[in-house]
Amino acid sequence: MTLIQREYDRYENWRDLIQATLLNSGRFERHATTPEKQKDIDIFILKKDGDGSPTRIEAGYLEDRLFYLNIHNPMIPGYIRFQEGEYFRQYDFIEGKRDGIPGLEFNERNVQAILDEFKRGLQGRELHYLRNGKVEMVRLYPFPERPDMSFTYELEKAGLYRRMKNGFSRLWGKVQVREIKLNDIFSGI
Repeated sequence: MTLIQREYDRYENWRDLIQATLLNSGRFERHATTPEKQKDIDIFILKKDGDGSPTRIEAGYLEDRLFYLNIHNPMIPGYIRFQEGEYFRQYDFIEGKRDGIPGLEFNERNVQAILDEFKRGLQGRELHYLRNGKVEMVRLYPFPERPDMSFTYELEKAGLYRRMKNGFSRLWGKVQVREIKLNDIFSGI
């Protein structure tokens, strides 16, 4: 069993570390999960959010490994979609290695990488394309160091006629654009 020492505390596993880090920050409270999810998932809710939209951090475990760590807020639908299906792999924080088995081992290198992510918060930005006040499309720029890299998500399902009509409407300026800085949603702990 690996024990990780942080200041005055010792942690035996990912669940202990993540729970202590988020709860001891004073900014999060633990959210109850269903009994069947209790052994695999922890959910933490940001106590106070300026715009009233709840920010939630969800940690998923696969046996003794950290499988995923997702941040949800309805204000950033592109980022939520970006995280779907993403999970940690064994060598995610080892330079020059790729893949490996699913989930991060609980060791000093991986713990430091996750704690750094918590401190840094979310990075990047989302551009929301709105029609009649409703977000129809999002362009996500998750990596500030790579400003040319983006992901586009269509949030409204539309048939061919509506897509063509929306395309022409965008040309005529009937679409509003709103920018959300991801760090404004979760600035770290």
